[in-house]
Amino acid sequence: RERMVLMAASLGLPADLARLEKYLAQGSGTIQTYALEALARRTGRDPRCDGGRRVTDAVAASAWKRAK
Repeated sequence: RERMVLMAASLGLPADLARLEKYLAQGSGTIQTYALEALARRTGRDPRCDGGRRVTDAVAASAWKRAK
């Protein structure tokens, strides 16, 4: 699963975005970090940066869900 998410940052289909978003909801940890990175690279939206500061992955995942 982690390898798929890592590869999804540069490869994959548009349908993979829904799966990446699902990984954000599955809790915290490495998979959430990788999913945030992949979503940022694929979509150009990066909720990990709030102005000039970096927020935690949990806060970034919540911001991603709210922006949907």
